[in-house]
Amino acid sequence: MTLVIVQKKDDNISFSSDSRISFGKNLNPFDYGIKVFSIPVKIYSPVCNENGESTLDYGYSLGLAICGGAVNSYTIKESICEILLNLQHVPSSSLSMDKIARLVFNVFKSVSEALCDSMKNGNSLSQIVLGGYCKQSNKIRVFKFSPIPSIDPLDKNYSYCHCEILKNKGDIEFFGTGRMEAISIFDANNGLTPLHI
Repeated sequence: MTLVIVQKKDDNISFSSDSRISFGKNLNPFDYGIKVFSIPVKIYSPVCNENGESTLDYGYSLGLAICGGAVNSYTIKESICEILLNLQHVPSSSLSMDKIARLVFNVFKSVSEALCDSMKNGNSLSQIVLGGYCKQSNKIRVFKFSPIPSIDPLDKNYSYCHCEILKNKGDIEFFGTGRMEAISIFDANNGLTPLHI
C-alpha cells in the first residue's frame, strides 16, 4: 500500500488514499484496494437492574485509513470492526475518543506483534489512522497508530505508539511509502487538495 492523506479543514476531517496494493517487485500490483473505511461504533450503558435493558450511549461512525502490509492492515481493520460494534462502558467512565483510541491501539499492537512474529519480519507491518466524534470534548479527533523500529539495526523488534494528530485547522498528514513524494507535490502546488495529489 502506498499513500494515505488526512487533513483537517475547518471542523471536518478528510481521509484520502490511493488504491494500489503491491505484492513485491516481480509481481503486478492490484489497483482496486480500499484503504479508507467508515467504522460503526456502538457503546451501550450497563444493563439496568430494574428492567434488564441497556441504552445506546454512543452510536457514531469513525473514519479509518490503513497503509502498509495488506495482511496486517486488513486483519487489524476487521478486528477493530468487530470489537467496536458492540461495546459496553462502565457507569463512571467517559465516552471519549481517547478511550476508543486506547482500545484500538491494543488491537493494533496485538495483531501487529503476532503477525510480525509469524512472518519473521517487519515488512508486513502497517500504520492506521482513526478519527471521529469525541462525545466528551464535543469535537472530531484523529489518532495515528504506528510501529517504531529499533534504532539498533540488528534488533528486529518493534515498539508501537499512538498519538493524536490534526489538532489545528489546516493540519495535514501523509502516510505510506508515497509519503515523501506526496509532500513534495503538495509543497510545490499551493492549494492542491489531497484528492489531486
